[in-house]
Amino acid sequence: MRAVLRAISEGADVNASHQLSKYTPLVVAAECGHTDIVTYLLAQTSINVNAVANHGQTALHYAARHGHTDIVEKLLASPNLQVNLRDHYDWTPLIWAVKKGHDAIVQLLEPIVPCYEKEF
Repeated sequence: MRAVLRAISEGADVNASHQLSKYTPLVVAAECGHTDIVTYLLAQTSINVNAVANHGQTALHYAARHGHTDIVEKLLASPNLQVNLRDHYDWTPLIWAVKKGHDAIVQLLEPIVPCYEKEF
């Protein structure tokens, strides 16, 4: 967490992405389950919650796929979040949660996904 705080306080771009993987700090934190870092990054006014990494996945895809319920909840509170983005596999975060058996995340996502998106 200290490294993230230091980098941002020194002017690092919160949306910077790795040249090959396209991972942003938010995607990495969401995938790895670092709730405190996700919370801090979401508080940054310039954060792009819909930034797409390789395979077309967002922070929400990674959090849903890896079962990080607390991070999914935080991401869902972001006003600009696009919940139904499809990745290169044509899967949404809801589909990932269903396929991986993360029932708590399914319960969070299912009520806000339009019925035509529920193709699982």
